[in-house]
Amino acid sequence: MLHPDASPTTETLRTLLCAQEWVTDQQGSLSLILPPTELPTLLRTLAAQGFFPTQAWVRRFLTQGFDPSQPEQWFEARAYRVRSATLDDLPILLQLEAACWPAPLCASTEELQLRLTRFPEGQLALELDGTLVGVIYSQRISDTAALAHHDFRSVAALHDPQGSIAQPLAINVLPAVQQYGLGDQLLEFFLQLA
Repeated sequence: MLHPDASPTTETLRTLLCAQEWVTDQQGSLSLILPPTELPTLLRTLAAQGFFPTQAWVRRFLTQGFDPSQPEQWFEARAYRVRSATLDDLPILLQLEAACWPAPLCASTEELQLRLTRFPEGQLALELDGTLVGVIYSQRISDTAALAHHDFRSVAALHDPQGSIAQPLAINVLPAVQQYGLGDQLLEFFLQLA
């Protein structure tokens, strides 16, 4: 995992949590006060500042449920940030497509625009040193059986805003930084949100 000197600090995390009024501070010990349904909002906000759940927190969450105590111990600073991809990112996203896929497999400008406008919360951009170097695209679907009748060009027809299944469509990471495992980390964060 990347840990450059510029990564955010635990004090930054405490300040962010307090500023968002997501915690109570009792004698120096923080406790989350947001309902578990707001957890994706918390995860997205922290990821945009370079903080991500630790493996210990994820294991605890999956086995014992939501634990609001000591959130500054459940998140770690990383050298990258994850935020929603936007239409402003389209030129860079097209460059990523070209760098990651053979031309016949690249998503078109229209496909990317559709993803970004139809389901913006499902498109996550990863920034390293202030530069967009990775993206994960996804959609919501209602039924996995329908996937058998679609290829990568027509699968967008299955998008259902009310679908209960989060389907990743593609993960693109700039080849020059693939040695850092950013694609795996981006997918892990996507699954945590899902």
